[in-house]
Amino acid sequence: MLLTAGLYRLWLLQDWSSLALGILPSLLGFSIGAMAIIFAFPSTALFKFIAWEGKSYYIEIAARFVHFVLTQLIAILLALFAHTYHFNILNCIGFLSFVYALSTGAATVFSLFGMAQLYNQQAAETEKNTEDK
Repeated sequence: MLLTAGLYRLWLLQDWSSLALGILPSLLGFSIGAMAIIFAFPSTALFKFIAWEGKSYYIEIAARFVHFVLTQLIAILLALFAHTYHFNILNCIGFLSFVYALSTGAATVFSLFGMAQLYNQQAAETEKNTEDK
């Protein structure tokens, strides 16, 4: 919200929608590709390792990716409307959605980093158990 307020000149006086439409489709394609890669390489040992008390960190990562992709889709749609219809309130809401879509990228990256740490820990424990035998 602060970023949207701080950049009010961009969404109020300029065509911010062209900027968003230049960035978001590429980001969306990358996000879907990353999601496919992450979910294509699960191992049974990793699933057991990241599941606790009926909850799974894997499902949390999937939910965060779905949220990330949906925010990008909504931002693209709002940018298309803002590009077509020039209303200040639409520009404000659309730009806020664009900034939010970009910021959810940071949250998703940190989730992926957390999953990488878990995978690394699981691999180290597997290696240690193999050496002990």
